[in-house]
Amino acid sequence: MHAPLVSLEFLWLSSNNCTNSFLLGWPTTRNYIAHFSTEREKSDWFEKLNSAIQRRLRPKSTTIGVFVQIEGRQQ
Repeated sequence: MHAPLVSLEFLWLSSNNCTNSFLLGWPTTRNYIAHFSTEREKSDWFEKLNSAIQRRLRPKSTTIGVFVQIEGRQQ
């Protein structure tokens, strides 16, 4: 069984007391337990996924400087 493709903005993670697994969830489908061979592998995947989710949720904006020069007007 394959997990559905879901945008990162809908994915949530939950760490738990298990040393080698964490919970993945999507609001409109099932939850999944991701189990890894080592605690280090679990930690690496959790951090990478969490970082990607946080980047995806960050507001998309930027600040630019604009210089306006109106002809015939002293600035």
